[in-house]
Amino acid sequence: MEVSTATIGRMLKDLDSKDYTRLMGTAGRVITPKGVEYVSEINERVKRDQLQRKLMNAAQPRNLEELLDLLQARKAIECETARLAAARADREGIALLERSLKKHEEVVRRKGDPTAIALEFHEIVAKLSQNRFLIATLDVLIYEELKLESRISKLITRERGNEYVIQHRMIVDAIKKKNEETAKNLMGVHIDTLIDAIRERADHE
Repeated sequence: MEVSTATIGRMLKDLDSKDYTRLMGTAGRVITPKGVEYVSEINERVKRDQLQRKLMNAAQPRNLEELLDLLQARKAIECETARLAAARADREGIALLERSLKKHEEVVRRKGDPTAIALEFHEIVAKLSQNRFLIATLDVLIYEELKLESRISKLITRERGNEYVIQHRMIVDAIKKKNEETAKNLMGVHIDTLIDAIRERADHE
């Protein structure tokens, strides 16, 4: 980066005015404790941005095989969100979950595409877990999954709407009963069913 001596002088004076540096006469400048703190904050911000970009890049499946990897990640997260939902969900949250399930059942009954409403169910389960880290990670994965699935016109999971509705109902029942391990295990079985459906699709290509 090439800058003039005058520009450098203005920048250094600006740092002095913010108390990030201090002029030490003819000896030049030293960085102040406030300056050290500021540099540390910038380093953390840059590192966080790099990690976020890395996560976003990794969460973008480009084909069915990478969609399988994404679902494996979802399984690890969602088994825990289901367990926590069973432990933490209140009456209002369970009512929200049941409304989502009814919408899912209606879409399947009308033989519509249940992809979006089925994923909404999973988002609500995550919300009921009250774990913001799991919720945020799952939101990213589901967003990217939807983008890929929207480009796959004959994704086999859309043909199994009735099966998935039944599994969702079982998960809801376990959450209502506050049976943490059952909710966790049922969610694992459900995600495995999704994975098997994608594998079946991949085998036919």
